[in-house]
Amino acid sequence: MATANLSGIDEIRIADMTVRRFGLGTAPFTGPGVWDWPADRAQALSVIRRALAGRRAKGPAVCFRKGAVRIDSKSRTVWINDKLIANLPSRRFETLFLLMQTNAEVPWKELVQKIWGPQGARNDLEKAIQRLRADLGPERHRIRTTRRGYELTG
Repeated sequence: MATANLSGIDEIRIADMTVRRFGLGTAPFTGPGVWDWPADRAQALSVIRRALAGRRAKGPAVCFRKGAVRIDSKSRTVWINDKLIANLPSRRFETLFLLMQTNAEVPWKELVQKIWGPQGARNDLEKAIQRLRADLGPERHRIRTTRRGYELTG
């Protein structure tokens, strides 16, 4: 089973259910299918598993949100301020997804290893980031180059 670092994610949408990090909603239950993100990672994953139970046959759309940036894992789309920005190819989507998982910079070596594996090179990542920025158009400033890698600002 694949696991994800959920520390940088503000919100996850699974079909008609939304799970938000504490402090983003007004109450533990803020509306139909909207729940506050449990403080404990194990509890958060448990909530997600419960939401997915019974929906596996359809392959639910899972959306991740970090600030104003939202991505949909099924259609590989990027939304910023609820406006559709781009539909991404798989490697660019994986790059953006990994950048969304943290509130800090992600070292380029880590990105290359996770996306391209041992045969990947820094140039592969730089080209993917260049194309990802082009896909984001006027929102390209959200991907910052840092001393050791890249960072996504929500």
